[in-house]
Amino acid sequence: ITCNYDGYFKYHTDIGEGAFIGSNSALVAPVNIGDGAIIGAGSVITSVVENDALAIARGKQRQLGGWAAKFRDDKKAKKMIMCGIIGIISGSNVADRIVEGLRRLEYRGYDSAGVATLFDGNTIDRRRAKGKLINLENELESRALPGFVGIGHTRWATHGEPTVANAHPHASEKVAVVHNGIIENFRELREKLSTKGHSFNTQTDTETIVHLITDFIDQGLNARDAAKAALSELEGAFALAIIFEGEEDLMIGARRGSPLVLGYGDGEMYLGSDAIALSHLTDKISYLDEGDRVEISRNSAQVFDENGAEVD
Repeated sequence: ITCNYDGYFKYHTDIGEGAFIGSNSALVAPVNIGDGAIIGAGSVITSVVENDALAIARGKQRQLGGWAAKFRDDKKAKKMIMCGIIGIISGSNVADRIVEGLRRLEYRGYDSAGVATLFDGNTIDRRRAKGKLINLENELESRALPGFVGIGHTRWATHGEPTVANAHPHASEKVAVVHNGIIENFRELREKLSTKGHSFNTQTDTETIVHLITDFIDQGLNARDAAKAALSELEGAFALAIIFEGEEDLMIGARRGSPLVLGYGDGEMYLGSDAIALSHLTDKISYLDEGDRVEISRNSAQVFDENGAEVD
């Protein structure tokens, strides 16, 4: 079975010459099956299979109770799959390549866009614009955004109007975040954080994630542990890419309910909301499983499952 249509978008599946697809298998586009490759029976293939490789993918079934009904009935839920994410950690400036990735996600629709980088390997800076991507490009042309680590986003407004202030990435001095999805308990978290002195500047649920991670860092946790602690408090569906002040060789991604793709390059690594976002950067990708968290550097990726166990 080749699954090329998700109800909103059409994708493409390529099956190489001489490939063997075992019975009761599903190929979930966009995916490429290499020449002579063998797909084990009962597999669900979501990433590239190289020439002459054997691929077996019979993962544990996971489900989110009531999610499909909520998706059908909630316009915000439908919009959350439309937003686009891209992250690059590299040894050279990334802003232009992030914008190119966002351009490849324009088919999803959006009402604002933005990029954040780690300037001089230490300080978070960002550029955002309302409307089409050309407005962000003009902003970057007038105010360059150097940095070897960066994240970008195209947004459909769910919480808060489509304004520059509400556009992603959202950031504090210590953390920048891009987010697809809906944080269902953001109001409770915002109230708790406000009592601790946090001041909110937007109407978005995403800004709550920024302040939550920042609060854990202020308590003395390092970036990795602060992100892990924050994720444990979030309720809802999300895909996240996160960068940190002073962490020039770290980006963290996480997914629950919304897809997130990990890309492998030569001395650099990538995150994207789908393979199309990374298609100009790499053809070596893998899809995070439900509940996964990933810590990436320029040369490696460590994936942890929903229980915190490292995944091979």
